[in-house]
Amino acid sequence: MFLEAESYFLFEEYNEALPLYLELLREQPGNFFLNYRAGRCYINMPGQKEKAIPFLEKAIDDIDPRERRPTFRTTRAPLDALFYLGNAYHINYRFEDALDMYRLFREKMSLTVYSAEVVEDYIRASLNAIEKVRNRVFFLEENLGERINTRFSDKRPAVSGNENVLVFSRELPFYDGIFFSEKTGGEWSWPVEITTMIGCEGDCYPVSLSWDGKKLFLYKSDNLVGNIYVSSFEAGEWSAIRKLNQNINSRHWESHASLSRGGDTLYFSSNRPGGFGGLDIYYSVRNARGDWGPAVNLGADINTPFNEDAPFISEDGTTLYFSSLGHTSIGGYDIFYSSRTGNGGWTSPRNAGYGINTPEDDLYFVPVKNGRYAYVSKFSSNGFGEMDIYRYEIFSENNPRRFLVTGSMKRTDGLEPGASASINVIDPSSRNVIYSGKPDPHTGEYGLMLETGEWMIVFSEEGHEDITRKIRLSADREDSELTLHVEMKRAETDGSQPVLTGISPPDEDSPYAEAESPAGRIPYRHTDPEGDALSAEEERTPDRYSDPEGDALTTEAIGDTVPQEDEEIIAGERIIQENDTVIEPDYFDTPVPAEEETAEPGRVIPFRLILILALLLLVAFYFKERQNRNKRKS
Repeated sequence: MFLEAESYFLFEEYNEALPLYLELLREQPGNFFLNYRAGRCYINMPGQKEKAIPFLEKAIDDIDPRERRPTFRTTRAPLDALFYLGNAYHINYRFEDALDMYRLFREKMSLTVYSAEVVEDYIRASLNAIEKVRNRVFFLEENLGERINTRFSDKRPAVSGNENVLVFSRELPFYDGIFFSEKTGGEWSWPVEITTMIGCEGDCYPVSLSWDGKKLFLYKSDNLVGNIYVSSFEAGEWSAIRKLNQNINSRHWESHASLSRGGDTLYFSSNRPGGFGGLDIYYSVRNARGDWGPAVNLGADINTPFNEDAPFISEDGTTLYFSSLGHTSIGGYDIFYSSRTGNGGWTSPRNAGYGINTPEDDLYFVPVKNGRYAYVSKFSSNGFGEMDIYRYEIFSENNPRRFLVTGSMKRTDGLEPGASASINVIDPSSRNVIYSGKPDPHTGEYGLMLETGEWMIVFSEEGHEDITRKIRLSADREDSELTLHVEMKRAETDGSQPVLTGISPPDEDSPYAEAESPAGRIPYRHTDPEGDALSAEEERTPDRYSDPEGDALTTEAIGDTVPQEDEEIIAGERIIQENDTVIEPDYFDTPVPAEEETAEPGRVIPFRLILILALLLLVAFYFKERQNRNKRKS
């Protein structure tokens, strides 16, 4: 059993080795070497890494400083148990504890056996991690769903620039399969396995797709030498893989390739001689005959003495994303990016930031839309399997996060506000109005989009007191929608001036009853004044009117006339939607009360006419009576 476990461990089949080591530990619970081996297995298993700590903490209680080949009788842990306990601490975000272990190992290790440079790199990674975790990069992630992700590990996504084609690898029970999916109607199709179709059995994986999704680049191991291959999508099928020429593939190891959108430049990684150490990133330009030209090293700005791998070039060709063990990594491979300079060089690579990067290896970060979005594979306890494929939306200065603010503007008497009602959003720092609009005249509801920052929302209506709410929207919030209801209170008057009344929704026969907004009807969940979601029966879909371009309606400066702040509101739990700036059509005017009532047309009988008719009747009656008296006398 011990020999079988050691064999699995040697070939990095940790899922197979671990149960055997645990069985041996049941027989020998005090064996420090077996605890060491079990801890090493757990470090390499997704979702199990925290379990490595107690085994390795047990292992370092009895360390043999001598270097010996392990046998069944070995009971003491090797010295590098200290190093791997540092790794376990680091992976589990215990960076200070990791530093202590790395430094202790550095004191005790023999320079003839272990590399001081490697240990120093791990120490720098822990120091970098302590610094980077203070400034987390925020992004929203979306699991691609059960059509793509399964109970197996789904990883190494290759995505076309238009996000309509996806090829990925899936770890099946006896082999790794390659699967292909297309997006139709906004939904990924059920994946089809193409492993046999393209002739890519064995150690073969997808690495990238061309922008249009017609060219698939793959890595394949040929007798322990890594090479880059390509397959083309023609007539609804993928062709058999074809090896790229000798300018790309050498007698050494090529692990990854990414094609520019124009198809004329290929960026790839190789450990061929002449580089800066380990894997370096190169590029090759296609010549007039369509062949790839000589490989050119990207230089010391990009490459380090450590490995640089998995390059991806952005859609506009100005930003290179890649993974590196060097630079300012916070542990293992980290994602970095560099921008092209005017003279054809590259800027100093920047770490993509904590959140995108973790204390573990971060590879195969596939940017789309010039880095505003990206596809990655990772383990999550909320996923479908061991590794799932996700889509990130990454927020930055060029792509600020936006929040949907919705709610209702009512009067305290329950009526909707009138035509004079307005909603203004003010930037407190500049004292400028960045948005001005009106609530929906039928319901009093409104919706608007605001970017990250602090804002003042002022609700106003003639004859009512202004209400001001201050909101703070930070990019690292988990929620993307804020619900804010207000009730307008009548302003105090001396009774001599009438207060404008609100308008009621038009009758069903009214031509305005079916009026649609330019943006159409957009449903969203409403809440009661306490912020709780209403039931399905209580939900409504109001008409909401917006600028078709989604731009702010006004940019007027208001000087020092900003109303007094009343209350600070923090965003609630909602999901982001499109920009719905609410305005009011001109035909929704508040009716002015008439001075006196009038009868319906066709039924008007003036008072003077009635009086004249009465007098005529009286005169007629007088002469009639006089005539009757004369007749009686005669």
